[in-house]
Amino acid sequence: MANNSTVFVGIIHWCKDAVGDAAQDLVWYKEMGDKIAVNMATLQCGVGRVKVDDRYGIVDLSFGCARTLFTPPDAGEEDPWD
Repeated sequence: MANNSTVFVGIIHWCKDAVGDAAQDLVWYKEMGDKIAVNMATLQCGVGRVKVDDRYGIVDLSFGCARTLFTPPDAGEEDPWD
């Protein structure tokens, strides 16, 4: 990357305790996790969310573009996002 180049940075806000493939089924969560900054050029697809009562549903229209899969940490291992 050249010293004088422009980079667009986006913020990813992780969904805490979301489990499942949001492109295939409804995935719900109640809390947000950590935030990280990423180079926007590395993103393939975007997803959104909608609030229903006290939880959020993930809206994922990326089927065929990317796979959205939330998995819980293995038992006995630390969650790297906590």
